[in-house]
Amino acid sequence: MTWSDFWQYGNFFERHLKTNARILFLNITTLFGFKKEDVVLDIGCASGYFLEHVYPNVKEIYGVDISPSYIAACKRTFTDQPHAHFFELDPIEYTDLSFLPASRFTKVICSGVIHYYRDISEVMSLIKNVKRICTSNASFIISDIIDTPQTITVKNLYSTFWGAFKEHRFLDMVWLYLNLLLRPSYRKAYQRHGHLYLNYTDLIALCDQLNVKITKIATPSISSHRLSICVTFPDIQR
Repeated sequence: MTWSDFWQYGNFFERHLKTNARILFLNITTLFGFKKEDVVLDIGCASGYFLEHVYPNVKEIYGVDISPSYIAACKRTFTDQPHAHFFELDPIEYTDLSFLPASRFTKVICSGVIHYYRDISEVMSLIKNVKRICTSNASFIISDIIDTPQTITVKNLYSTFWGAFKEHRFLDMVWLYLNLLLRPSYRKAYQRHGHLYLNYTDLIALCDQLNVKITKIATPSISSHRLSICVTFPDIQR
């Protein structure tokens, strides 16, 4: 089982994703704000929980995901909303965004996704493809990046569950861990493919190669092994 297979038709992460979307929206609103003229893209949009928060505050939203069931759920949620658009990504070439309009997006979000990529070249491809579709003043926010291998220790479990408790999501975290332990699908994919780990130094070097600017940003996370960045594109002509 590949990670693409695991995410194709939705899974037990649904409750966790909904909580994360609310927290992510509040934090990005605090850091960057959303404006009525914004056109927002969510890469790996799942069931559209993040975009539900965003939609009343912006001009237009787009969501993309490799899962047909997630995209179908988004279309049901935003039925008869002319400024909401959803598309399936190719399950193999999932960084390909060529079907989206060029120079259109002012904010692009990709949360909890890139650690499922095969290697760093796919992250580079993603940033290149996002650059093509962004305006000159756009922000590309990549959050929940795993920067170091995670080992299950008492210290790490304490940090995770204490962080969840402080963010009023302790029961959500218990539910998630029980499913990770009891259901084989995630474990099979992880044992075969693992996660992609990228620390901030790796990301700086990658962005230097692409001539884009990177800034580390503070986003809430229940894990001390996660980081978030904002990528901007200073060489896009106004």
